[in-house]
Amino acid sequence: MYIKDGIVYGDEPLLKIIAARALPHHIMILTFSTGETRLFDATLLDGPVYEPLKDQRVFEDFSIDYGVITWANETIDCAPEFMYDHSYEYTPPAKDTKPADEICITAARALPGRKLELAFSTGETRLFDAALLDGPVYEPLKDPRVFEDFSIDYGVITWANETIDCAPEFMYDHSYDYIPPAGKEM
Repeated sequence: MYIKDGIVYGDEPLLKIIAARALPHHIMILTFSTGETRLFDATLLDGPVYEPLKDQRVFEDFSIDYGVITWANETIDCAPEFMYDHSYEYTPPAKDTKPADEICITAARALPGRKLELAFSTGETRLFDAALLDGPVYEPLKDPRVFEDFSIDYGVITWANETIDCAPEFMYDHSYDYIPPAGKEM
């Protein structure tokens, strides 16, 4: 039961998606009927029904039907409640917020799906998808044990006893603003 404009209603209002944008690596920016904008990692969608979404072109070709994200001519969908519960708060970056000074990583945490929660010297916390790290030098990072065993040396994230690294500027430029779920801050 809820009250809106002095009227008592029997059921909670339905959660709907009112706007969405697909980003690379199966990430979506979703705006919900609550007014919140959240970041959703669609790699969480598992099972045979979601297999076609592994193709980025199929993933990007979505529509919003009655508040629900659908793909493949409405043959694939996902409940807005699931997308909300498995997404993170998102604040679009303000224009020209990238600092001119050197960017350093001050803290990091590995997340499922080869993602990193990164705290930068700018004070921002951002989400980075390590699938962007391509090439033979990054091949060992496909092993979750190697990926999760990193250190931060002089503001740079390194793996495998400092034999693999990535420039913090690259990670900053290719990441998204991210607010960790309550109680899961670094």
